[in-house]
Amino acid sequence: MMISASSSATNFTVGISSPSSSSSSPPPVATPPAPPPVETTTIQVRITSTPDDATVVLDGERLGRTPLTVERPRQPGPVWIKVRKKGYKTRKLEVDLGADVTWDISLPRSR
Repeated sequence: MMISASSSATNFTVGISSPSSSSSSPPPVATPPAPPPVETTTIQVRITSTPDDATVVLDGERLGRTPLTVERPRQPGPVWIKVRKKGYKTRKLEVDLGADVTWDISLPRSR
């Protein structure tokens, strides 16, 4: 801002001017784009069964007993899950572990 003053015998003048738009104001700051969402490398596998307390096997690896919730590496593509319990027929499922999964599996009685 600039202030100027002048005077004569009977008059006194004060002038105020604002800075011109060509002054050195900081340039606008660009906002960087948001980063892309991070893809998780693990998934949640939840398996329940009727009856419960059945053994869950994933591609030959025993995961535990139902009801079961485990964290596994993301694995797109087909894998085999077996759910078995003594006195019941084993269920074998081909599944894709590319995302979180939840299954409720009924085991029929053996004859």
